[in-house]
Amino acid sequence: MVKVGKMVMAAISALVLGGMMSTTANASRWHSGTPKAIRGEFQAKRTGAQGFGSRYSITRNQFVIGISNMPTEFINHLKYQKIGKHLYRVKGHVKKNAMIRFSHVDFAVYRKGKVMAFGDFGYQKTHKFVKSQYARQVKAYRNGEAIFK
Repeated sequence: MVKVGKMVMAAISALVLGGMMSTTANASRWHSGTPKAIRGEFQAKRTGAQGFGSRYSITRNQFVIGISNMPTEFINHLKYQKIGKHLYRVKGHVKKNAMIRFSHVDFAVYRKGKVMAFGDFGYQKTHKFVKSQYARQVKAYRNGEAIFK
């Protein structure tokens, strides 16, 4: 009987002490992968002599950048931090691929609705996004042309 009483008291005190400790979620801490809010397929408008506008594909574990006449960049080992409303800071490692050497990247991604903007974090921090960095969400591709949502 005494053992049961001690066990009950221990359980109650554990619940009381556990309830007194608060757990807080910190939005500014680093999370692995990419946030659901920025995932999808996007294409920017064609500029200058480009064959097609820049294409961006963002999945849970990979960020793929395809710029016309350049080799595709595959960015892995992603982690992100929310730094504002609809604005995220994403870091990762660029995979070595053809002419691309291994490197680290740090960029800012803005996503609101069907529009996404992407740029270097340091540049975005001081100059904000420019018009050429904006891309629209793509539903599918037909004959190499994007069909926008």
